[in-house]
Amino acid sequence: MSNNRTLILREPGHIIIDAAGTPATFYSEAPWTVEMMEEVVSLPSSMFGDLDRIPVGRLVKIKGIVQQFSDGAVAKLYPFAAKARGASILASTDKTLDIHTTSGKRCRIPNGFVYKEPDIRGDVRKTPLGEVEFWGIVPLSGNGDALANFFAETSVSYPGDSLFDTSAIITPAWTVMLGATAVDLADSGFTLKTTPKLVEDKINGVGTYNVAIVDYGVEIELEPMNLTRAAVMAMAGWGTALGGRKSASGMEIVCQGTGIYVAVRGAALVPGANFSFGAEPRAVGKLKFQSTRSFDTGVEVAQLYVGEAEPA
Repeated sequence: MSNNRTLILREPGHIIIDAAGTPATFYSEAPWTVEMMEEVVSLPSSMFGDLDRIPVGRLVKIKGIVQQFSDGAVAKLYPFAAKARGASILASTDKTLDIHTTSGKRCRIPNGFVYKEPDIRGDVRKTPLGEVEFWGIVPLSGNGDALANFFAETSVSYPGDSLFDTSAIITPAWTVMLGATAVDLADSGFTLKTTPKLVEDKINGVGTYNVAIVDYGVEIELEPMNLTRAAVMAMAGWGTALGGRKSASGMEIVCQGTGIYVAVRGAALVPGANFSFGAEPRAVGKLKFQSTRSFDTGVEVAQLYVGEAEPA
């Protein structure tokens, strides 16, 4: 029996995206996690059942909750709204994702990219950004065989924490405008999430090689405390002719606080608003809004804006 406590590892660290290009450093309020994913299929036999399992694709998932909020972080974490339908969500060249540990290790994902944009958490008790999910897939001219194409661990001096700025870790008190109407939020605040539709391109014998975006939307859910039933029904477009467009009752929802400004364009109320009649529950419950697409002189207007301040 061999006991070696030096092999019991706990290694905090941060990540650096695109170290050789325009790097961005991210710290997480929870540990960064890496999932080594493998797609396998069975090798069947009518005589003996499943004989074995065959790996046919591999990828890496990296998850964390980014603490610092800045325009630089937004540019890296919310790339989808500016993408054309059918475009790859990957850059034309591979971008590295490096996990640096305080123990002097660098775990490199050679081809990393945002796969799930973080939710916006509209709660004064929380930082604004929810969990982001990065993927690492086969790099250009790579294959699905070599571990180094997905995860390469080497000894590299820890780059330090000079970019860790506590002033960028914000917990704002939010104000919310539904069009021209200011709303007071219930204690649960609001939640905003993007809803992209993504498709994977897989090469036989290589695995997932590309991911493209084919649709995009934004949803925001909140519970107002100062809206009447009549106001909600007006926002929902009830009283207008059937056969019309939901976009006709759409509005810009602006959520802002110190150091952050979020706008959802063309937000229309999703059917199903609920009302309660009783001594305890408020008359109007949770509402969900969904962005609708609009165009300005033939150019699609971004359905979501996230930044430190209102756009100029």
